[in-house]
Amino acid sequence: MKRFSFSCGVMLRKVMKKSLKKTKKVISLLLIFTLLFTSLLTGIGPIKASATSIPCLQTLIPSGNDFYALMSDGTVKSRGYNTYGELGLGNTYYYDTFTTVPGLSGVIQLLPAREGDGTYALLSNGTVMVCGHNSYGELGLGNTNQYTSFTAVSGLTGVAKLFSTDFSVYALMSDGTVKDCGYNYYGQLGQGNTMQYNSFTTVSGLSGVRELITYCYDVSALMNDGTVKSCGQNYNGELGVGYTSNRLCVAESNNCICL
Repeated sequence: MKRFSFSCGVMLRKVMKKSLKKTKKVISLLLIFTLLFTSLLTGIGPIKASATSIPCLQTLIPSGNDFYALMSDGTVKSRGYNTYGELGLGNTYYYDTFTTVPGLSGVIQLLPAREGDGTYALLSNGTVMVCGHNSYGELGLGNTNQYTSFTAVSGLTGVAKLFSTDFSVYALMSDGTVKDCGYNYYGQLGQGNTMQYNSFTTVSGLSGVRELITYCYDVSALMNDGTVKSCGQNYNGELGVGYTSNRLCVAESNNCICL
């Protein structure tokens, strides 16, 4: 009888231990689910924080030996050769990992120049910041100095979109006009001459522009009425105007034929 009672006691203790373990597991799971549910309801906790604090890659932009990553929060990361400081990191060092560009935020368009030597950032407020190669005044800063950090273009506001040819840059304004600067050997700036421009200058007589189509040394403007105006290099008749002379302006005049 004593042996039977002892055996029953041992079995009962084992059953109670197993039940206690199961109960602890159930309680732990209930606590975890309660915390998660509370976090979702109140918006407090690591789940929400991790989901909103890390910006995502929006666009990856290659340019020669450089790469730019435009992030979802409007910041920019860059890497590459950085020969002229075009990465905007304050120096001309080589970077083999993506590095956040200091002092640059609110970017909605990032435009590396066609030659990969300069970089242009259009901000959400319609202003522009630039860096890199500037031998032809293509940064529009009023000089030909090289810039290794992004610098605001003074006096340039209301920009809707940026375009570039080789060493020349064009700003399509929100009112349908165009401003440009840089290399102008073939008259591709449409200013009526072949002078170099170190500052963004309004293209005279050109308004109602919907879009710009740029190539190496020539530009065509698609107008709101569906017509096209063009200027620049025309050695192979690429402007489509019936002859092969270069065109120095895009406005309608005795010297310019517009489509």
